[in-house]
Amino acid sequence: MKELQGRKFVLFFGIPFGVICILLGNPYFAIVSLIIMIIGIDEFYKLSVSKGAYPDRYFGFLMTIF
Repeated sequence: MKELQGRKFVLFFGIPFGVICILLGNPYFAIVSLIIMIIGIDEFYKLSVSKGAYPDRYFGFLMTIF
């Protein structure tokens, strides 16, 4: 049931926010995309560490930014 609450949050706030960022143009869309990518790669690295792998986080974040 908790997963459904997270999906509702994205449905009501995330999708309209994403559409607004696309309509506003390149700088806003690029910044929001970068923030989402950094959050996503951080979650991926947390899952990797919990499974026993130890990725180079700084290099990954740096490559995500570029």
